[in-house]
Amino acid sequence: MTTLYIDRKGADIRWRDGALELRIEGNSPRVVPGKLLDRIVLRAETSLTSTTLAALAQAGIGVIAYSGHAGTRIRRKPVPDSGFMPVQQSG
Repeated sequence: MTTLYIDRKGADIRWRDGALELRIEGNSPRVVPGKLLDRIVLRAETSLTSTTLAALAQAGIGVIAYSGHAGTRIRRKPVPDSGFMPVQQSG
């Protein structure tokens, strides 16, 4: 399994047909099969929808979003009985 680092400001990611589609202005879209990913690390301002975020969690792909020096990890599994995926601060 691999980690995908996104470090280009203005990137847009979407989940389509079991794959991650990455669009960066001025470049051709890139597609990464979801089965190859273990986690995604967002190091720059990136757009994604709640549908994409939920699909990544469903596929077992972790997401870590950095803002400055601190990172926030989004859990893959919902909290029992809540149905929500909480945000966990890393430190």
